[in-house]
Amino acid sequence: MDPTDNPVTNKDVWGSTAVFAVIGILLLLPLLFFYPDVDFLRSPRAIIAASGIFWGVLSVIAFRAFWELYYQHFYPGWVRPLAPLNIFTYAVFGLIMWFLATSFNTLPVLVFILLGGIEGLVEHLIGVYGLRILEKVPVFNALDPGPVFIFSFFEYIVYWSIVAWLAVALTRLVPQVF
Repeated sequence: MDPTDNPVTNKDVWGSTAVFAVIGILLLLPLLFFYPDVDFLRSPRAIIAASGIFWGVLSVIAFRAFWELYYQHFYPGWVRPLAPLNIFTYAVFGLIMWFLATSFNTLPVLVFILLGGIEGLVEHLIGVYGLRILEKVPVFNALDPGPVFIFSFFEYIVYWSIVAWLAVALTRLVPQVF
């Protein structure tokens, strides 16, 4: 069966948004206790490593699993083997977000994750308006940008929460390094 026979609808995106919002809240709330401010403020290396590991692995898996369905419609073929380089791109994003989060006088891990949601929104703005994914990816042709942008915020809340949990694990498992 051709995946374009079953396009993603705005209703599908709203349903996924609700699921990601719940998952995001369930991941985020315990972080406020398990990753106290003092630990977060002392862990830029853990955030950098966790960001690189998570996003590097996710990028490789996504490019392998969804190249034909999604990425090939807006990226040239030579980009595909470069997916592991997202280790470095997102390590830098993680460091920038950690630095910004520590600049606020309140719950830096919460700020970090909210910044992650904003980062996801910016990526999707680039994807929708710069790469024109809603036009180029057949399975997304029926989508409006609004629901996609709201979804992306909550999707990235989940992803950056996972990064924060991974950073917690690194600081606890290898405290002499992180």
